[in-house]
Amino acid sequence: MLALSMNAFASWTAEQLVTFTIGASNEISVSGPPRLMEILAASAGEEPDPVTDNNTSISYSTNSSNKKISAGIDTDMPTGVTLQVHIASPGGAQGISQGAQPLTMTSADLVTGISKAAVQDATITYTLSATTTADPIENETRTVTFTMTAD
Repeated sequence: MLALSMNAFASWTAEQLVTFTIGASNEISVSGPPRLMEILAASAGEEPDPVTDNNTSISYSTNSSNKKISAGIDTDMPTGVTLQVHIASPGGAQGISQGAQPLTMTSADLVTGISKAAVQDATITYTLSATTTADPIENETRTVTFTMTAD
């Protein structure tokens, strides 16, 4: 009887070691292109009015800390013409907007302080302005490159 009761309390176990990795994830994407931005004429005696487009958005996510989003263009703007960009970020760990920044071939910081965040469809606002010194231009393009890097 003693043998039967000892077997009733005996147990068998097995162990297995599980190894896993979670890589750094820093993702960024933008929606389709903004509409054509046209500055057609100025009122007599005044500079032309700037035009804006806020029909595009940016989504980003990271499982890292202290990231930022910056942007630059492939070719500088013509004399007398400025293209600015602004990302409406939610704030806090999801990033702090740096306001409207002029786009040049040197990247400008747009959103800083991004840490372990996921933001979907933050509005991108482009503002095109020109002075009376700008030459007439028709359908010229610039490629805007958004980059997420360490802050």
